Amino acid sequence: MPAGATNGFAGDDNLIMLAQVTTDGDLNGSFNVQLVADGGDGSTMSYQFAFSSEFCGCTDAQAINYMPAATLNDGSCIFLGCTDATAANYDPQANTNDGSCLYGGCIDPAYLEYDATADVDDGSCVTLIVEGCTDENFTEFDPAANIEDGSCATPVVLGCTDPNFLEFDPAANTYDGSCAVPVIEGCTNSAFVEFNASANTDDGSCLTPVESGCTDPAFVEYNAAANTDDGSCVTPVVEGCLEPEACNFNPEANTADVCEYPIDLYGVDYLDCAGECLNDADGDGVCDEDEVPGCMDDLAVNYDAAATDEDGSCLYPGCTDPLYIEYDADADVDDGSCATLVLEGCTDPDYVEFDANANVDDGSCQIVAVYGCTDPAACNYSGGYNTEDGSCIYAADIYGKYQTNVDVAKVKREQAANNRNMNGSAL
Repeated sequence: MPAGATNGFAGDDNLIMLAQVTTDGDLNGSFNVQLVADGGDGSTMSYQFAFSSEFCGCTDAQAINYMPAATLNDGSCIFLGCTDATAANYDPQANTNDGSCLYGGCIDPAYLEYDATADVDDGSCVTLIVEGCTDENFTEFDPAANIEDGSCATPVVLGCTDPNFLEFDPAANTYDGSCAVPVIEGCTNSAFVEFNASANTDDGSCLTPVESGCTDPAFVEYNAAANTDDGSCVTPVVEGCLEPEACNFNPEANTADVCEYPIDLYGVDYLDCAGECLNDADGDGVCDEDEVPGCMDDLAVNYDAAATDEDGSCLYPGCTDPLYIEYDADADVDDGSCATLVLEGCTDPDYVEFDANANVDDGSCQIVAVYGCTDPAACNYSGGYNTEDGSCIYAADIYGKYQTNVDVAKVKREQAANNRNMNGSAL
């Protein structure tokens, strides 16, 4: 090191000559030296070197500059190591920093705590790096970001960002809570049928102008052209026939309905609404227009079941030949019942003229028959009888057939007396 120099640099042998002294006596002294590591971090190390007439030098074999010949340790021993007490590998024995200091810190560049000067991980890596926009005034702001990456590009514009709300601001890019009223689309013009009182945003649906009136067809005031009820529906519709002469006339009706007449109900015009005849001359319940003339007696041979009006045309069966006893003057059609020819005569057996063969009395009965013995030769003949009844008694009947000379006159007298007695008893 030149005289007067305040600093010097070590040579290739890493030695610096501090002084060269020649003396003829004892030499004692010391040097104060401050070392600055070449290319280091600017830290300095101070040393004091003493010397004497003894052979001074480093007497510590652990030092890199150990001098076996030295008899007096002059404090020049150099111990290499990390002399920085803040380093992780600080060596308190070292007096010369050899650049081996290792500093603790986060050595993982993926963490926010990363220290590029750190040599040894000391567990301080805590927060992973999240790159992004860290400025809250930009929409790209990322609250999770901790390293600005230059992505902040769009300034924040506060407002309602939801188009479904009336407060929507198309220029806004950051919601500020101002969205309050939901959009309800619809017709907002009350002059149109499509008007929606709840709508706050017109969607063009207003199409049909309002036409006020009664919109209920169940009321008389109903207006087919109306599309908006105005409360004018007052009178309920009562449908019915309005024609008083119709069968279904409804005095309560106010709206015409189908009217029904007798011809509609019965197919004819000669009945009333109750189905009764308008014309029934004979009062038989059959209308004159429906009358069917004919024989209505089911005993007649020409009985007509369809007839409703007796016309006197009935023809009755029977014997139509007056020569027969079965002859029926009321018969119109001979039914073959003529069997017995008429024999006129007295048909009353109580008369003398009685004819047993006669079957039709001709008025010839004149003399009442008096039954008795009419034979004068008989014992009981009295002469008062006109009709023989077989009661004659003869002498032979009384005295035998051999007594023929009986006094018949006497017998008759006795018989007459007997008869008188019998008649008297009968009286």
